[in-house]
Amino acid sequence: MKKFLILIQCILCTVSVFAQTPAAPTGLQLLGTRSWIRLEWTDNATNEQGYRIYWSTTGTKPGAPNATIAANAGR
Repeated sequence: MKKFLILIQCILCTVSVFAQTPAAPTGLQLLGTRSWIRLEWTDNATNEQGYRIYWSTTGTKPGAPNATIAANAGR
């Protein structure tokens, strides 16, 4: 079985001095087979623009996200 490094990163909604960092997602669950993986999490943020999802089979973070998910998504 392959090992994966998976990172979910909130995208900030605004870039200003008063911007608050979005709350981190919790409850990450991975479901899958050899051909697909599904991520589910609890979206605790109300001010994010979306999520960047990175994965790698080498154990190092890729330079660019593999997927970008819309705001208020839990999967």
